[in-house]
Amino acid sequence: MRLWLGFTPLVILLLQVPAQCQAGQVLDLGLSATWTVSGGPNISIPATVPGGVYSDLAQAGVLQEDIYYRFNDLEYRWVAKEDWTYRGVFTISRDQLGVSMIELDCDGLDTVANVVLNGQKIGSSRNMFVRYIWDAKGALVEGENILEISFQSPISYSQQQFDLQVAERHLIPPVCQPDVFQGECHANHIRKMQASFSWDWGPAFPSSGIWLPINLAFFDHPRIKYILWEVQDSTEDTFKIKISAIMNGPKGPFSYLMGFAVDGAFEEQFVEETFESDENGEINWSVSTDISKSEVQTWWPNGRGGQTLYDLHLSIYLPGLGDRELLDQMTKRVAFRIVELVQEPLVQGSSFYFRVNSEPIFMKGSNWIPAHILPEQVTRDYIYDLLFSAKEANMNMLRVWGGGIYELEEFYDIADELGILIWQDFMFACSMYPADDATLETVAEEVKHQVRRLQHHASLALWAANNENEAALRGNWYGTDQNFEVYKEDYIKLYVDVVKMVAVSEDPSRNFVVSSPSNGDASEEEGYIASNPYSGLYGDNHYYNYKENNWDWTIYPKTRFASEYGFQSYPSFEILEPVSEIWDWSFSSAWMTHRQHHPGGNLELQWQISLNMDMDLDSLENTEGWQEFLYLAHVYQAVSLKTETEAYRRGMTDPDPVTGEGMTMGALYWQLNDIWQGASWASMEFGGKWKMSHYYAVKFFKPVIVSPIIEGDNVNVYAVCDHEEQNLKLGIQTFHWDSFTATYDSLVSPVTGCDSPGSVVLYSTPLSDLLRAGSCHPGSYDSERLEYCLLSFKLFSQADELLSENHLMAAPRSVAVQPHNVKASIEGLINMVTMGPYVESYSITVSADSIALYVWLEMTGVKGRFSDNGFLLNTPTREVVFLSQEFSSAQELAERLSVRAYNKLV
Repeated sequence: MRLWLGFTPLVILLLQVPAQCQAGQVLDLGLSATWTVSGGPNISIPATVPGGVYSDLAQAGVLQEDIYYRFNDLEYRWVAKEDWTYRGVFTISRDQLGVSMIELDCDGLDTVANVVLNGQKIGSSRNMFVRYIWDAKGALVEGENILEISFQSPISYSQQQFDLQVAERHLIPPVCQPDVFQGECHANHIRKMQASFSWDWGPAFPSSGIWLPINLAFFDHPRIKYILWEVQDSTEDTFKIKISAIMNGPKGPFSYLMGFAVDGAFEEQFVEETFESDENGEINWSVSTDISKSEVQTWWPNGRGGQTLYDLHLSIYLPGLGDRELLDQMTKRVAFRIVELVQEPLVQGSSFYFRVNSEPIFMKGSNWIPAHILPEQVTRDYIYDLLFSAKEANMNMLRVWGGGIYELEEFYDIADELGILIWQDFMFACSMYPADDATLETVAEEVKHQVRRLQHHASLALWAANNENEAALRGNWYGTDQNFEVYKEDYIKLYVDVVKMVAVSEDPSRNFVVSSPSNGDASEEEGYIASNPYSGLYGDNHYYNYKENNWDWTIYPKTRFASEYGFQSYPSFEILEPVSEIWDWSFSSAWMTHRQHHPGGNLELQWQISLNMDMDLDSLENTEGWQEFLYLAHVYQAVSLKTETEAYRRGMTDPDPVTGEGMTMGALYWQLNDIWQGASWASMEFGGKWKMSHYYAVKFFKPVIVSPIIEGDNVNVYAVCDHEEQNLKLGIQTFHWDSFTATYDSLVSPVTGCDSPGSVVLYSTPLSDLLRAGSCHPGSYDSERLEYCLLSFKLFSQADELLSENHLMAAPRSVAVQPHNVKASIEGLINMVTMGPYVESYSITVSADSIALYVWLEMTGVKGRFSDNGFLLNTPTREVVFLSQEFSSAQELAERLSVRAYNKLV
């Protein structure tokens, strides 16, 4: 290999080159072909590519209603039970046929299909997540060409595979999902979005179609398929960069000039290479170089620094003197950053935290599910809206959950731009999976493609082989104990011998965990199936507990990393109304039961709400009472998430001195987004509207928070800091519920802040002293006296900036809250906005006659968000800003604005 730095040498070796000298061309068949889809009961309609059959049937009017309307997930299930054929007609010229190589390049076929070009079968697909490339030259003709892709019903195929597995090997459970899911069986027997067969938060729409771009590539020379980018610390002052390319090309050997440049970092450099493709027709190339750290800007997660991205250009040229002939080029956006998962021995167990550019960082975030059951319906604008909302909530990590899809390229591009690190699951979730040779072969291709496709992204932090399958096997979720060793062997074959081996081979720059939850390295040391995958001494944890009061912080575990936890609610009435009818608007309606896929979920919600808040059970069957239930469910979810998340953030500094548990360094709640309008754990509704819990996430994920709790007889007030924050001031007030005037008002200044990122007790006092100082109503116990007072805590910086505000109080159903008469009015336009998706902002005044709890503002029919919502109002008035995503007027918004707050039953 010879390296040429930014100039052409006067003397160049005579290099062998292919006889043809045409640059590569790509024909987008989605745009160039005329597509139809046929199947079902004598249906033949125009089709859109990329797309899917449900979308095409809806566009053609065969499906006349919104697929999410009422019971259409059942009414339209027939579509998934049919076979469908996509037929594309396109024209090829003689010049195009003149090249030496023509490939049909399919980024994504969903899922099981035969591919026939002009009557000649050129390939077949059995995996939604594999990029299929087939030789098409011998089947193409000059003039009109016909490409037919015939998809088998995913339901019938998965049933066939299940039957074959049972007949030839052993049963792979679960046999089916719980009936309450109202889905289809055997999703684990097809390499397809697992959630498309239904989940406990979503419907079943197992689609078919060409879901990602499909192209014809014409070339005589190597064409670039993937670019890989690795950054390592070379020295204290230097990064070592490795740039790799995977190409398709002629057999060779042929010689070419490779050019590579990073805009803003270094100019184009050249390497002379001789290429020869392997038995798979692939050419692998790489080059390494060093760059001074002082010459580039490092990339940081949201909240810790900037997100500087650089354009990496990779080019292939014909060698020779003078002007170089460009043959192919690819550009990717990359960054300079180092992300590590640190698992170091402690006195008990091991650590589990992410270190970015040598700094340990607490991961704050959520879990991502598919944004629509039909991936083709998801737009870049919608992805941006959802991810920007995550950024606004001070998140720095999202976990892409293993039952959905490897997300669209736009998702990772936006995550790069916004500083959202991605914990990336491979697409295996909550099941045992086959480990026969055919499955292992297609999974190896899946992993290879997805790692190569995504590896260059700055946001990509971690690969994880599966979601909850180690826990499922160890916990005997599906009756696997009788054949434990058989299923363990399958598990290791699939996730260790294939997924891990391929992923680590393709991307040695990133850490890899075999499962989540898991004990990480400790699980591997136990043979990959830990005796307790939920140990608080290692790895990450998933925790759900609806049998105890979710507003009680003491029920939550001490863990190294909380990668899943959450609470249900329903969407707002505004989101439910378009997909329902007036007779559906009651707690016990058939439609409400249908929209709840979590076993016992509606009664569970009702019980959890009643533990802490008044709810008129007799009114749940009328529309007004049902809407109150929806509101109270939002309150329940928001306060529960706040309670659990703050517990994890308070536990970030030191492990428990007795058990060794804790030292928590991540809190990723379940879940960020919704896939439809139904009961779920999401903090944002389908369409992107924020629930109360997302407004709470903005506050409990702030860089510095104040978190007061009652521990024993004391009130302990914690400060939790993402960074050093010293010389703080703590304001403490007490209020009676019938007055905005504080009965106790104290400023503790200065208080010891955070010498480094972590958690510290700022202030501790007996609860009885605080209640006495606030003249709280006398009672036999402090808990009774607390019912008559609200305790308020504000944390200020040395410069008197309000950093965080929090409260302590008894359960709302017990406090002496008064009728509040809360109101809201539009004051007028503030200004135009250029931040994120917003275009203008409006001032709103909220007022009340007495302290109001969980004040909830809605702007029906207008996309946007409020500067705060679901808040406690302990002043007579408060200004709130509405950030609108569409242009409006004060008059229009005044007509759409509504407000409510918590009311005690009389």
